[in-house]
Amino acid sequence: MKNKLVITAIIIAIVLSVLVFLWFSYNADLEAISNIDVTLDDIDLTDIKLTSFKLILNVNISNPTNQYISNLSSNFDIYIVNNYVGNGEFSKVTIPRKSQSNKDVIVIVYYSGLADAVVDIIKKVITNEEFDLTIDGEVRGNALFGLTSVSQSFKLTKTYP
Repeated sequence: MKNKLVITAIIIAIVLSVLVFLWFSYNADLEAISNIDVTLDDIDLTDIKLTSFKLILNVNISNPTNQYISNLSSNFDIYIVNNYVGNGEFSKVTIPRKSQSNKDVIVIVYYSGLADAVVDIIKKVITNEEFDLTIDGEVRGNALFGLTSVSQSFKLTKTYP
C-alpha cells in the first residue's frame, strides 16, 4: 500500500512538473510573439503597368526576447489614401532570440476595381501633396513546440511626398 502511494505521488509530481513546464513554455512563446516589433523600412513602387504595379516592401521584424521564434507568417491588407488596394503575405520566417530579420515582400496591386485609390493618388501627386500607404495585418508564429500558434495584429503607415 505504501509503495502504491509513493508511486502515485511520484507520477503526480512528474505530471505536474511537465504541465508547469509546458505552461511556462507557452507563456514565453506568447510573450515573444507579443513583443515582436514589425517596422516598415522601405517601400519601392516598381514595375508600373497599365493594369497593375508592384510594391516591394522591406519589413524588419525584431525579436527582443530570449525566445526563439519559428515559422512566423503574416497576412495583411494594403490601403492607399484610405482605399483598399490589395493584400499580401509572407511565411516561414525564423528569428533567433534577441535578433531581427529583414524580409522583402512583393505585392502586386491591380487597378481594376480600385479607381478611387488611383484617382486619389494622381490628385495627390499632381498637387504635390503627401499620401499614406497603410498595411494592416496579423503576425502568427508557433508556440508550445509547434503544437499551437499565437498571433499579434499590426498596423504600419508610410507617408509619401
